[in-house]
Amino acid sequence: MTKRGRRLALALGVITLAGVGLLRTRPGEPTIPGARLDAAQETLSPLCDAGVGHADASTRTSVDVLGAIDVRLLLGRGVPEALAARQLARLRSYFAPRGLTIRLRDARRLSIDELLTLDAPGLDHALEAQGLDPHADGDAEREATAKLLLSPLGTFLAAHADGGAGSGAVVQIVLLHRISAIGSVARRVLPGLRGLALDGHGALADLPPALRHALEDASGPPTLFISLDDLAPEGSGIVDTTLMHELGHAMGLAHVEEATNLMSAQPHRCIPELDPAQRHALRSRRAAQP
Repeated sequence: MTKRGRRLALALGVITLAGVGLLRTRPGEPTIPGARLDAAQETLSPLCDAGVGHADASTRTSVDVLGAIDVRLLLGRGVPEALAARQLARLRSYFAPRGLTIRLRDARRLSIDELLTLDAPGLDHALEAQGLDPHADGDAEREATAKLLLSPLGTFLAAHADGGAGSGAVVQIVLLHRISAIGSVARRVLPGLRGLALDGHGALADLPPALRHALEDASGPPTLFISLDDLAPEGSGIVDTTLMHELGHAMGLAHVEEATNLMSAQPHRCIPELDPAQRHALRSRRAAQP
């Protein structure tokens, strides 16, 4: 890895997050009839074998124990509706037996297909414009790099802040072909980025302390970003749970080490579970929301 790459890796942290380049959103994003996305059905299998951290059906309470959560789907410019419908169906298929009902509030079409577009020359130019040396490893350069890469996430939240209007909890799900564009800094530093979650208060899942300031002024509804082109392909032996995992983060769940738990950072080869402590945390969080 180059010196610049090492500096960027340190600034970003070895976690599943990434910054964005210049983000352009178009006012009056066209809506998509919800009926076209609500019709899909999906069955998830196989389930992981019960073990430590798992709960069988006898330990689960009724499917209404966690109530319902409203979601808004934001589809990238070229994302097929059928693919979005399947992702929504998979999300429902996972959480419904575990007590959480997923309701589609509405869906919109974005004018972008990629989110993180800032390339190395653009980053160097931006740092130089601030009077900084793009090749230096100082604290000032690291802080500026973090802000340049992460602050557009706050811009996205602000541009879509109406997602939190109305009653009930709302989570925005952004489905893009790629979170990080081919040739972008994020693509090089964080290869294989599949998803990330913003909790609506400037915090990314697992954000290192050194980066927490970068989005301290961000506000808006919890928002998930999914990189569809980077998800595990059919037949790979990997059961894709990226969207469910990121929703877990948006609802306050942290990573765990148990390989067959939904919040494991490792790829799953079977349908993972939530343990009793996680379900209790979700139940308490949902009960505390208006």
